[in-house]
Amino acid sequence: GCYKGDKIMWALVWFQIVTGLGIEYFQLGSYDSYQKCNASMQSAAVMKTSVSIKIACIEFKVEPE
Repeated sequence: GCYKGDKIMWALVWFQIVTGLGIEYFQLGSYDSYQKCNASMQSAAVMKTSVSIKIACIEFKVEPE
């Protein structure tokens, strides 16, 4: 669960499903808000060169040290 002090971040990720090999993926960037991630995702749309490629903003939690 989320704890007080956890920071929410967003990762912009490029995915490609490759038959027989699974999923290839690359993190394109990380952002402190969905709005910033989504803006970059619009620019990254040129990297979607086939139907097997997806580009998405994924939320993750960074726990304080």
